[in-house]
Amino acid sequence: MQIDTSQPIEELLFAWGRWAVSCNAKSEAGCYSIQPFVVKKGGTLPPIDDETLFAVDKAIATLFHKDKQLLQIYEDRFQYGRSLRDLTKLYNKRANICVELKLPNNRHWSPNYIKQLVDISAAKLEGYLVAQRIY
Repeated sequence: MQIDTSQPIEELLFAWGRWAVSCNAKSEAGCYSIQPFVVKKGGTLPPIDDETLFAVDKAIATLFHKDKQLLQIYEDRFQYGRSLRDLTKLYNKRANICVELKLPNNRHWSPNYIKQLVDISAAKLEGYLVAQRIY
């Protein structure tokens, strides 16, 4: 199996997000491939085959299983289509709640910071897919 590499990794991640949302799986990012693939009523399939999306899902699970924050960002960005600006507002609101509750929180969220997280992790994911001869 080989992914069309003319397609940017971000497009592939958005296709993965649409696919994951179309599944009946009620799980976190990187865990959909263990669920049976069933399209919800009214759902649409992305233009990439299941085998490729399973491979992407497995790669996300393998690389980012310990980073719950990054998995949450992947869900919010690629499954639910939230913009970087919306993610910034959401995560800063969560950070303020942590400060109020005196929970540890040392991050200031900005669109650039979130974009850097996504870009760096996407590059890591792309490298993993290339090494596995998937991409």
